[in-house]
Amino acid sequence: MAGYNEQAAELFARWLEAAPGDQAAWYNYACALSRLERVKTAVRAFDYAVTAGYRDLEWPIQDPDLQNIRSAEETSEEFSAVIKRIESLIEMEKTEQAQEGGPIYVDHRTLSPYRLIAPRGPKVTGRRYPLIVLLHGRGGDFRDMQDLVDRLALPGVYYALPRAPYPVNDGVGFEYWPREAAMQSDTPTIETSRKYMTELITGIVRDAQVRAPVDSNRVLIVGFSQGAAAAFVCAMERPDLFAGLGSLAGYIPTVYAVERYFERLAEGKVACFIGHGHNDVTVQFERARKLADTLQQNGIPVNLTSYPAGHEIPDEMVVNLGEWILQRTRDADQ
Repeated sequence: MAGYNEQAAELFARWLEAAPGDQAAWYNYACALSRLERVKTAVRAFDYAVTAGYRDLEWPIQDPDLQNIRSAEETSEEFSAVIKRIESLIEMEKTEQAQEGGPIYVDHRTLSPYRLIAPRGPKVTGRRYPLIVLLHGRGGDFRDMQDLVDRLALPGVYYALPRAPYPVNDGVGFEYWPREAAMQSDTPTIETSRKYMTELITGIVRDAQVRAPVDSNRVLIVGFSQGAAAAFVCAMERPDLFAGLGSLAGYIPTVYAVERYFERLAEGKVACFIGHGHNDVTVQFERARKLADTLQQNGIPVNLTSYPAGHEIPDEMVVNLGEWILQRTRDADQ
């Protein structure tokens, strides 16, 4: 892991020379430095992340990557001071927003972390493996999908767990496009953010294919809630990348529920799995049923299964999803 952290620190340092205002890069640079036990430099990088706009109060105090700067005698007080600075800035910005309105979004490009999980056990020389991209829900992080990897326990599969690109403005975690922009019907911002998100996920798939023996014909994308909506956007924009799409308690953004996007899925032979709870009050089951009907009408293979559950991923859904993944990766290999 030391070599990986060294490489990550070097890449972030290079990137920040060109984009010193990138808060996510500063934060991840701090994480890499902390894991390398360069605690003084790491806490300064964390402080620079706050200067650039980082405002998450909860995650830094539990992030295992920052454990070294939280506990080291020479940096623990500095770390606490940065946390207090975040608190002060949040309060100040709340007042400013109340006076001046909500946030303004601009087009930008950042590095974004993801976790690449290899199959358990020895690898077979010359073999290429399926890749499953797992997208967390709004307000989550890539670590949220680690539990789903463990619950699926599929043999011979690589997983890529990306982080959504936008920090949640009104809470913790990350989202795939700014909710405020959607609520304000800011169509240009939403379109830009969704295209940026698609580029980011595409880049992660390409990166995983370089780092690991991944079969490009057996890449599937699966998301939960807003992550499922993001999966639909990615697959509809880039149907050439994905052999299958899984929607768990999810939905499709309204602007993508049009014929030309369904035609892309059909032409790309992107099969779909939809798992949804009958008692889901966040995304009602009726939306999933209508979506499945529309997919079938457009010639897209779809597996819709309902569960006595709410807005969650129950065990039976995990079992059905795993069976579908194994079947779909076998079909795509033929």
